[in-house]
Amino acid sequence: MSKYPEKFGTGIIDGVAASETANNAATGGAMVPLLSLGIPGGNAAAVMMSALVLKGVQLGPLLLINQPTYLSATFVSMIISNIVMVFVAIAIAKVFAQILSVPYSILGPIIVMLAIIGSYATSMSIMDVKIMAIAGIAGLLFSVLKFNSAALILGLVLGRICEGNFGRAYTMSRGSIVRMFSSPISAILMIVCIGALLYPIVAPLFKKKKSGGAEQKA
Repeated sequence: MSKYPEKFGTGIIDGVAASETANNAATGGAMVPLLSLGIPGGNAAAVMMSALVLKGVQLGPLLLINQPTYLSATFVSMIISNIVMVFVAIAIAKVFAQILSVPYSILGPIIVMLAIIGSYATSMSIMDVKIMAIAGIAGLLFSVLKFNSAALILGLVLGRICEGNFGRAYTMSRGSIVRMFSSPISAILMIVCIGALLYPIVAPLFKKKKSGGAEQKA
């Protein structure tokens, strides 16, 4: 609907507004698989899931049966927060813009200081500060090595659940991996999971072969 669509990608306000609107809209959509299946649909949902699991919220199909009050409270809070966010954003947008103009040499130490105070104030333990420092170093390594931080959060949250269910399936199959593939549904799910794990490793090899074949033809 923009009058200047050819200027998209040059910093025009129409393009910025469109991309930010889509970004905000995706957050609500990511909550659907999180609440219904217990699978986060994005980075923000993955962070939210880790916090909810620590608080004892049972996400997934049984959420409506076991904790119906939480589900209704989530819907109401999201509706209210989205309406309030419009007025709050209008009021404080210029303030946040000024904060971002502060040099990181000043902003960085303030953030580190607040993080240390917050981690220590939780249980008045220096061990929490050490854990925070180790987690910060690990996060820095993830950023330098270009790893997906959402995958790390998913692994920490879903790892124990996956291991428990896999152990249960292994026990039900009486210790036989072949029996775990006897059911068509379980076989398809296991093949899809194995394929998803191997795809990041195999895909670059196929790309190299294709690029090498194209160079030889040229």
